[in-house]
Amino acid sequence: MTLNNWAVNRWKTLPDLTQPFLVCDDTIRTYEQVGLEIERIHRLLKQHHIKSYQAIGLSSSSPCHFAVALLALLAWDLVVVPLNPKAPREEWQRQLKEAHCGVWLHDDKDQVVNSRWTLESEIKDAEEPWQDNFSGMILFTSGSTGHPKTVGLAQDQLWEQALTVKITHHLTEDSRGYSPLPLFHVNAPVIALFSTLLAGGTLILDPFNRQTFWHTVQKQDVNWINAVPTILTILSHQAHQLPINHSSHHASLRFIRSASAPLGHVLLERIEEQFGVPVIESYGMTEACGPITVNSGPWPQRGPAGSVGRPKNIMVRLINSEVWIKGGPVIRPHLPMNAWALSEMTGGWYHTGDLGHFDEDGYLYLDGRVKDVIKRGGESIFPREVEEILYKDKHVQECVVVGRPHPVLGEEPVAYIVSSDPGIEEALRALSAQHLSPYKRPVAYHFVETLPKNATGKIQRRMLVKEGQHA
Repeated sequence: MTLNNWAVNRWKTLPDLTQPFLVCDDTIRTYEQVGLEIERIHRLLKQHHIKSYQAIGLSSSSPCHFAVALLALLAWDLVVVPLNPKAPREEWQRQLKEAHCGVWLHDDKDQVVNSRWTLESEIKDAEEPWQDNFSGMILFTSGSTGHPKTVGLAQDQLWEQALTVKITHHLTEDSRGYSPLPLFHVNAPVIALFSTLLAGGTLILDPFNRQTFWHTVQKQDVNWINAVPTILTILSHQAHQLPINHSSHHASLRFIRSASAPLGHVLLERIEEQFGVPVIESYGMTEACGPITVNSGPWPQRGPAGSVGRPKNIMVRLINSEVWIKGGPVIRPHLPMNAWALSEMTGGWYHTGDLGHFDEDGYLYLDGRVKDVIKRGGESIFPREVEEILYKDKHVQECVVVGRPHPVLGEEPVAYIVSSDPGIEEALRALSAQHLSPYKRPVAYHFVETLPKNATGKIQRRMLVKEGQHA
């Protein structure tokens, strides 16, 4: 361990180790208990001669076990490759090979309270470590536009972004967050776990369950939630099913945070009206080590609806309407696992592939992805603009607009709708006619039970585009 390790130094300065740190399945782990578990994992690492800067895979079906082990491995100055516990072993082995990782730490799935860790070193053809003096995490992009790529994020980037989250959201030792998101992506570790440690607060890690969600919020006195649009959509559409006055379910709640995918101002305002707390939307990506902008106004209020906020700790500029970013937390192309990013950078500015615009107060609005823009007869159609109109119908639970081939126009927009009422097509056509120019209106509406998503809840548009090519 190095003397400047963020995790180690923070542990040394915690004022009260008896404070609850992690809560999962009604089991409370204090900072002291987590510290002891970290020491146990360190003894295992020492026993197996695991040295600093070595790459190591991590998987656990228990969020709390996963969180504790992640902190332990980072405190040992390792390169952690978080794995999806629900993925098949073949996917783990493929990702570990791509991350030059020959060691894998996992626990016994049947051990709910006390984790029993095992180290395996059977990954064949694992290459040599990327480079000395690098510790942090190797993650994989969500793959919404193609094959996932490796993204190496150094410890100083991870903790710097976590500190930004702590400051932006005014997290303290009294903060009790609830993050039902997976820990094998950048969001939950940086936004929830690391920021909570820096604040000395408490974090509830129960996985999302629509039946027990508000019971958990109420029982654990949650005062902030780390969510994604998929979860918020589900909660919004079942709000009327709450057995008692909904305000009693979250009397302690101060705000809800939404990230990982666009939320849209229609859904945002609907949720705020239903639950009576501000929804703070943010914009980020793995290549930025988490948040780029946060839509926070004078605390605890949010900024304008529909905006993803102002830049936080990262510089943002628009080049031909594309969002470019630069700063300490942004992907470092000199690291070998990030070499692919060189082709997507100009003068240190990373091209995000997102389209947007600023208002006069410096708030950023996202208009879609460069690759998602539909070209119809020479006109550009931004899917998000059309989707926002369709969301005005409260029967629309989820929707996505993609382009399908047209022999003359090139492409034409089609909509995929998730709704409890499949008889709303005429109403949606009327909405489109009222609010959209003729060339922007979907030519077809497909009603489906679900939309394809990845593990973070991000809609996989390219799968629908492929489907539309054969429609």
